Amino acid sequence: VLSTIYDKLTAITAVEAMGTVGAIIEREWLLVALTLGVVALSLAPWVFSQVVPWRWVLKVLAPGSDIDEETMRAAAKPPVPLLAKVILVSVVGWVATYLVVYLSCLATGVPVTFAYVLAVAPLATIARTIPISAGGVGLGELTMAALFTRAGAPEELAVRAALLSMVLLVPIPGVIGVLMLTLGGARGKS
Repeated sequence: VLSTIYDKLTAITAVEAMGTVGAIIEREWLLVALTLGVVALSLAPWVFSQVVPWRWVLKVLAPGSDIDEETMRAAAKPPVPLLAKVILVSVVGWVATYLVVYLSCLATGVPVTFAYVLAVAPLATIARTIPISAGGVGLGELTMAALFTRAGAPEELAVRAALLSMVLLVPIPGVIGVLMLTLGGARGKS
């Protein structure tokens, strides 16, 4: 349960911190304020672990479990250097992900900077968590296309960039992973 919480919170912290940097470069002050607020909220459980309502968290994330609330509270204070390393690794992963989005913009002629892509990444990432889609195309792609249009891209190009990045980030890595598992034999499966 705790590792799931850490995974989600470090991912949120990382993408929001990355978005803050992009928003500062792009002078998108509303986005700076929003992303900094979310960074602060995502770090709060570690900084103030003693006030986190662990009983409620456990009921929501692990209903029926016999996990002790005090054990959770004690384990919820990772060493700061470890937490920093985990967040740094997550930032690198998110930057790589949104570099693919930026390259999709370049390939389709969408006139945005890499900093702009980073600035809007938190919005697109949050939109992707809402499980509404039509044929696999969901709110994340719709949000990205709208944000690219806001930056001056024609709608057609914005939609192409969003769809291209989805194809590059979801089905292609999935197919490669399946091929690695099936063709790699026992060594590939381990």
